[in-house]
Amino acid sequence: MVAHKIVYVPEGREIFPNMTVQENLEMGAYSVKMSKAEIERHLEEQYDIFPRLKERAKQKAGSMSGGEQQMLAIARG
Repeated sequence: MVAHKIVYVPEGREIFPNMTVQENLEMGAYSVKMSKAEIERHLEEQYDIFPRLKERAKQKAGSMSGGEQQMLAIARG
């Protein structure tokens, strides 16, 4: 399903709170076989959609507001 860009984003967000925003997004690419360049391109696409995440890329995900965590959960999917 992921290969067809269909994902499930749980209502409770279920992010990795002790990891940074960037690390959470990279975990979203873990189960998909992509080159490093493709992963970087996809990360930039998500940062374009959610610019707040780019601002907070090095911040621990658990320290963000609920809305920001939801953006991260969606972007990770």
